[in-house]
Amino acid sequence: MNPQQRMKVLRKAGTPTLRKRLDRIGRALRGAEDRVNYLRNYERDIELILHEREIEKVRGGLIY
Repeated sequence: MNPQQRMKVLRKAGTPTLRKRLDRIGRALRGAEDRVNYLRNYERDIELILHEREIEKVRGGLIY
């Protein structure tokens, strides 16, 4: 059972307070996931730029 399914089951079984808490936790987890994905993409972009600079260096191009 994946985390989303588990949250759904718990939400149905729980009290309104528990449901609110689970919803808040779920939103926080999704936000954290978005930030991690953003950082991964940023890291990949930096690696691509560095790789392109290495290629330029090999070709004898100027690097700024």
